[in-house]
Order: sequence, then C-alpha cells, then structure tokens
Amino acid sequence: MARLRDCLPRLMVTIRSLLFWSLVYCYCGLCASVYLLKLLWSIGKGPTQTFRRVAREHPPACLNDPSLGTHCYVRIKVKAGAGPALSRGNMTTVRAEGAGLILA
Repeated sequence: MARLRDCLPRLMVTIRSLLFWSLVYCYCGLCASVYLLKLLWSIGKGPTQTFRRVAREHPPACLNDPSLGTHCYVRIKVKAGAGPALSRGNMTTVRAEGAGLILA
C-alpha cells in the first residue's frame, strides 16, 4: 500500500499530461479537418473563385514606409519552359550608417 501511495502523485501527473496533450491534438485535428472541408467545399463550388489571383491597385502601406528602407519592384525574365515568361517581385534595400547594402 505504501508503494502505491508513493507512485500515485507521479501517476496522476502522467495521466494529466497525457489527457492535456490528447486534448490539444484532438482540437488541432478538429480545426484542420474543418478547414480542409471548407477548402474542399470552396473548390467544389467554384474552383476558379478559389484559385483566382487578384491584382492589387495599390501596394500595401508597409511598402511605402521610408523607415523600413527603399522599396523597388524587380522584373525578372525567365527562359522559355522554365516557368512564367515574366516574374515580378519586391526588392527592399536598407542601408545603415557605415554598412554595406543589404537586400531583403
């Protein structure tokens, strides 16, 4: 009986930990399955609406903030068959006092 009394607190901690992590993983699985069902429903309802790409008329506000650096757009031409003919990306240059040029 004394042996059981000594092991009981450790056993309770283990059971609590097991219950906690099973609850966490069950909740994550539930959320993932709901999101997957919503995605599949959206694809089934209208795949063109789900995968459309909306062109922005104005860049986000963070791209116009001079404290974050100078923002430029870069266009890159790619060889035929290697992807899209023209790719567009954002280039940020930040220059600290006495330091070199950093591209992000």
